[in-house]
Amino acid sequence: MTAAERKRLARYIRTVANTLGLHDWRLDIQEDEPDTKEAWASVSCTYGRRIAQMWLSHGFELLDPAEQRHVIVHELLHIHFDRALSLAESSLPGLLGVGAYSVYLASLRENLEHGVDAVADALAPAFPLPE
Repeated sequence: MTAAERKRLARYIRTVANTLGLHDWRLDIQEDEPDTKEAWASVSCTYGRRIAQMWLSHGFELLDPAEQRHVIVHELLHIHFDRALSLAESSLPGLLGVGAYSVYLASLRENLEHGVDAVADALAPAFPLPE
């Protein structure tokens, strides 16, 4: 992805984020790829701050605009659920024990992923396509 493409995409992400109620968040688009190589993108929030880092795969620009839009909406929606996931990660290991916690966390993550994706399916078409 060229610097111009990255800048254009950052402006688009900012516009979508504002519409999704993330207008007071700082979004830093990283230049390296997501940790999960199968992912088109990922997002991580900074604890206690309204700052999120987003990673886009090197093949992201090859997706058609509707797929890019869906991925961006999906990742931005994850920001809204970050505190719930962080709460589970920080408070439940001691309460549940390692075995039960591992099963619970895997289930929580999978269900959050499916829920976020379903909401992204519903909302993404309401947004303009990226240029």
